[in-house]
Order: sequence, then structure tokens, then C-alpha cells
Amino acid sequence: MLEDIIQWTESPIPDEHLYWLQGKAGTGKSTIARTVADKLDKKGRLAASFFFQRDKDHRSSADYFFPTIAAQLAQRIPGVAPHIQSAVEAEPRISTMMLRLQFERLILEPMKAVSHPNSKAMTVVIDALDECKKNQDIEMIIDLLLQIDSLVIPLKFFVTSRLESSVRLAFQDAQEKKVKQFPLHAIREDIIKQDIAIFLEPRLAKIQRHPKGDSSWPDKDTFQMLLEKSIPLFIFAATACRFINDTRISGGPDERLQMILQNETPADLDGTYLLILEQTIQGLKASLCRNEIKNFKTIVGSIATLANPLDAAALARLLNIGTGYVNDKLNLLHSVLDIPNDANGPVRIFHDSFRDFLINPEDTHKFSVDEKATHEMLAERCLLLLSSSGHLKQNIYGLAAPGSICPIPDQKKLELCLPSEIQYACVYWVYHLKKSGVILNDEHRARPFLLDHFLHWLEALSLMGMISESIKLLNDLQSLVDVSQ
Repeated sequence: MLEDIIQWTESPIPDEHLYWLQGKAGTGKSTIARTVADKLDKKGRLAASFFFQRDKDHRSSADYFFPTIAAQLAQRIPGVAPHIQSAVEAEPRISTMMLRLQFERLILEPMKAVSHPNSKAMTVVIDALDECKKNQDIEMIIDLLLQIDSLVIPLKFFVTSRLESSVRLAFQDAQEKKVKQFPLHAIREDIIKQDIAIFLEPRLAKIQRHPKGDSSWPDKDTFQMLLEKSIPLFIFAATACRFINDTRISGGPDERLQMILQNETPADLDGTYLLILEQTIQGLKASLCRNEIKNFKTIVGSIATLANPLDAAALARLLNIGTGYVNDKLNLLHSVLDIPNDANGPVRIFHDSFRDFLINPEDTHKFSVDEKATHEMLAERCLLLLSSSGHLKQNIYGLAAPGSICPIPDQKKLELCLPSEIQYACVYWVYHLKKSGVILNDEHRARPFLLDHFLHWLEALSLMGMISESIKLLNDLQSLVDVSQ
């Protein structure tokens, strides 16, 4: 696969200038994209890269896509930087303009202004395009990339995504000569099996051996069973290894391996995720079990829904739950959550397929999370925290002369004035309101918050370097107001 992609990047420019690698969750698209970007970077052939990510606000939006690509082009292609600089000086708000104008001013025109005599094409790597939150932006990006004449602008684009309708429809009218498509499910099963075996072997070798010290653990038959069960999803193999190695779960590695093998669900992951979550409530009485599931939905549902991940302590303060309790619950979920050793590191969903498992409205398992209700809860928690914490006040930073120009804030002092959960609440309470689908009226908590803390909120955004975001936030708020009153 990698040889084919690298060969495409080095092929003559008149050939297809856009390569679309498609596949379902867990088949290895992002791993391939990172590897391709790394190989091209070492060869000096990487023009730019952008990795969309659903749980990161700035990486789930197309607003930052073309400016990011332009910044990297300016660094990597001689002569382009002055033209991009001129475009920004001519229109300082270019990054807030329509995608088509961003593309023309920041990419197309600067690249055309530079001579590229006999130059080999450089490649832009774009991963997980389907995780861009607006379908119309996905369609626009593809449409604009297809407009590039690679004979004039020697750029190629390597794009990965799931086979979502928004991406598929945007590509279906593309000229075949411009797009090379490769579905990962078209790879022969024997090749996938060999690759997953290579993936599994060293990971199982590092896991605690059988209690009897049997160096042949797992035996060949057991390994083959796990291998067969993993095909065609690398993420199934990775999740299984994390579960087998998780000493926080009762039993030893062999018992946990047998749980995976005895689970009759194929490698669609849902059955494995259910198996892992069931272990967290095993043996509990019915009433306690219901309470634990409710708390799971609050804590893990929030992690799956946050616009940007928080560390465990900040998440606990945002949710008004004891930090120790949150840590105890998270410690049972290392198989499905990326929990860093550093207490200040953000807790993330290990793979998007787990988020899909949690918030899929078509699934009705006991751990299902109501996405809109969770957004509404988070908006309420953000507003309550901002209203009652005492952090939002006049002269938050303690300037000697309020009203004077503030120097660039010291990050440690800023964290004391505005802890990370307060900063998160300032930036994202409107986002959660919007995602919840609520209609604002005079009875909503947002009104007294704005009456008491509107200027304090703007001051906090200013200290965080986010004051330019306030216009969009206010526009979003206005769009949620019930104007019939």
C-alpha cells in the first residue's frame, strides 16, 4: 500500500493529482497518512499536511484548513511566502472569509505567481476529511482541490476518509484522470491477515506471560483465533491487546484473552466495547449498577462530547464530581480511553469507533449516550461554573492600571487566574448550547450570566487571545434566541 502511494507521489504530474484512500473506521487510514507524511517529509517532498480530528475544535473545522496549508507552503516552497504575505496584508481578515476566497488568495494565486520549471510535484496530506464538521465544507474543499491544474501548480493531494456520503458525492462527478481511488477493503484478506499478525506479535510478546511462565503463550491455535477475529480491523487488534494487558480488570492475561475469543461478535467492535464496559459493573447490585452507568454516561459521555479534551482533574471540576472518583472510573477504561501518565495530560477517546459506539442514535445498549442531552448538560455546567467560581470579575489578571494595554500574559499566572476548566467554559459554553439544540429565552441560565458577567467574559477571552472569537460566539447566541417572545 505504502509503495503504491509513494510511487504515485513520484509519478509524472499529468497523472491523477488527487489520491483518495477510503475505508471504514479502524482499518488504518490515519496510520497510513502519518507514515506517508513522514516518508515525504524525509524526502523533502511534503508540501503540507492537515489532520482533521472530530474532538478538537480547531481541527474539526474547515476555517483553519487553507490558512494552515498556506503557512506550510510558505515554509517549504521558495518564493511562495512573499505572495502569501501580500495576500494577508491586502486582506487581514482573509482567514475568516469564504473557503473559495481563502483558497484563491492563499493557495492558488501565490502558487501561480511562482515559476516551477521542470519541478517535481510535492504532496499535501489530508487525513480524515470526513471528520470536518460541515458537509458543505467537505464538498467545497474537494471541489476546489479538483480545480487545480497540476501542470501549472505542481501539487498533489493525498486524502483519506471514511466512505461517508458527503465525501463520496463530492468525488462522484470528478474526472477519472484527476482522481485515483483506493478502497482499503479491496486489499486481499491474506495481505490484511499478514499485516495484522505483524501488528499483534510484538504487542502480545510484551504482555505479561501466562501465570505459569509458559513462554509459548499464547499458543499458535489461540493466536490464530485472535488473528482471525481481528480481520480486517487493526483497531480491533489494538483494543484487544490493551484489554488483555489491562491489569485493572479482574483475571490474568489468559482469562482476558479468552473473554475476547469467547465473545461471539465479529470484529465490528461493538461487541468488544460492550464486553469491556460490562467488566466495569460486573458483580454490582442492580441499584448500584444503574448509578454506575449513569455516572459513566456523565463522565465518559462528556469526554466523547467535549470540543477539546481536558485533563481528569479539570474535567472533574467542570462536572462538579470528585477528582478521585473520576480517576477511579477512568482507571477501569484504559482499553478504550487514552489516559496519559501525566496527570496534566488530556484524556481522549482512544479511537473514533468508540465514540461512534457511544453516541450512535440507532444503538440502544445500556451504555448509550444521548449526545444532545450531554451537550445541554455541559452547557449548564459551563455557565454554572463561570457564574459561581469567582474567577470572572473585573481586572481578572490584576493589572496595576486597569484599562492599560496588557502585556502577553504569563501562562502560569493565567492558569491561576483562569484554570483550564474555566478557560474551556469561556470558549465553549456557546458551542455546547448550539449542539444541544436548545432555544434561548428569558428563563434560560444564559441570560443572568450575560447580565452579570458579559464584560468579564470578554475580558477573559481577551486574556486567552480569543477576543476575535467573541463575534462568532455572539452571532451563534443570537441564532439560538426565540424571537417570537
